[in-house]
Amino acid sequence: IQFFCILVLFPATVYKTSMYPTLVEGDNLIVISLGKVERGKIVIVKIDKKYNEIRDGIEDQELVVKRVIAGPGDSFYFDNDGILHLNGYQIDEDYLKDELGRFRFGPGYNAKTEAFGMEEVTYNAGINLCEAEAECKIPDGYYFVMGDNRRHSIDSRDFGLIHKSQIMGVAKYKRKGLFDWEEIQ
Repeated sequence: IQFFCILVLFPATVYKTSMYPTLVEGDNLIVISLGKVERGKIVIVKIDKKYNEIRDGIEDQELVVKRVIAGPGDSFYFDNDGILHLNGYQIDEDYLKDELGRFRFGPGYNAKTEAFGMEEVTYNAGINLCEAEAECKIPDGYYFVMGDNRRHSIDSRDFGLIHKSQIMGVAKYKRKGLFDWEEIQ
């Protein structure tokens, strides 16, 4: 059982507010290290100066919790209304919205994404990957990740794309009580 837990499942704790309100500081998570990485999933990422820009607010080898926005072969942008457009389709990120369909906001958090195109932020180790390509797409083996607290998150907009080797696992459950766990959406 210990061997299984070491290789497949591991615990993680949220230490910052970039995933608020989905995850709050102090949330305990169960992470599946062999989980399938897909758009919309929450992942644990290890920042690596080999791939990422190290800036204020982020350190080399730091573990961060982020949501996968786009993966290999994808192209995307966010419009002025904060809506994600992925591969030509408008994507409803319902996890960012309240029961009335509005982007969540309040003191210290704002889930509405400011408009940007991937050509502005798709880089690896300081090299813009879109400058040399006729059609800008995320390269094989890379992912673009963001926090749900979009206006207060240090993420791929700041440190660049994440290589698949940097993804430590997919967050599956968060603790609600001593023996009560909730599946993460």
